[in-house]
Amino acid sequence: MSLYKSFLEQNPQCDPVNNNDDSVKYSLFSQIFNCEFNISFGFPRSDLCDTCELLNVRINTARRDNDENAINEILAQREEHWTSAEMFYELIRRASELGNQYLTLCADYEKNFVFPITGINKEYFMSHLNFYNFGIQNLQTNHATMIMYAQHYAKKGANEAATFLYFYLQEHCPPEVIHVKLFMDNSVGTNKNRFVFAMLQSLALTRFETIEVVFPIVGHSYMPIDRSFAIIEKSKKKGRQNYYA
Repeated sequence: MSLYKSFLEQNPQCDPVNNNDDSVKYSLFSQIFNCEFNISFGFPRSDLCDTCELLNVRINTARRDNDENAINEILAQREEHWTSAEMFYELIRRASELGNQYLTLCADYEKNFVFPITGINKEYFMSHLNFYNFGIQNLQTNHATMIMYAQHYAKKGANEAATFLYFYLQEHCPPEVIHVKLFMDNSVGTNKNRFVFAMLQSLALTRFETIEVVFPIVGHSYMPIDRSFAIIEKSKKKGRQNYYA
């Protein structure tokens, strides 16, 4: 609405109160602005890719120096980087097209939950209890399984990730499945390590014919499980608002 008011201030002849041929109502302004302009709005990202940011800085520097050769070279590098990152998302999009013999999953840890959530001054400075949430989402059914536990029960590392994946593949995997494709981020401490791969190898030798693990480029690791985490975060914020209300 503020954009529409600014538009009318700069173009008073378009104000609907004039009731002339140049009048532009808010509905028409909104339709043209949303559908005919390549403009989008969003929140600033906090998990930026190091390579993307480095290339953007180099591009801005080359443009400042009017170095066309350097600009074209860096733009080509950035395009190659984006193409490699897009391959990960394309594989995720194709997951739903696989048959019943395939099981495609994405797994990751959510941001830690800190308890208690109060506004009391003494409790604010006390040591808090962390709750961890490990999510596994079936990309074919879009069903997510969350495993939440407190820090005094277990740690947040490779052994825990391997245990949760083993439990899911043993308990939630249909008997007709013989191929597994698993999407995880590049976290060495929880996913990309010898403990997780040893567990997957044992299942590949005893239960499945193939297990494929796909890792994205660092900084381009957004997965469908993150949308499920966002629903939890939204509910958590709503609950915090109700607490203070």
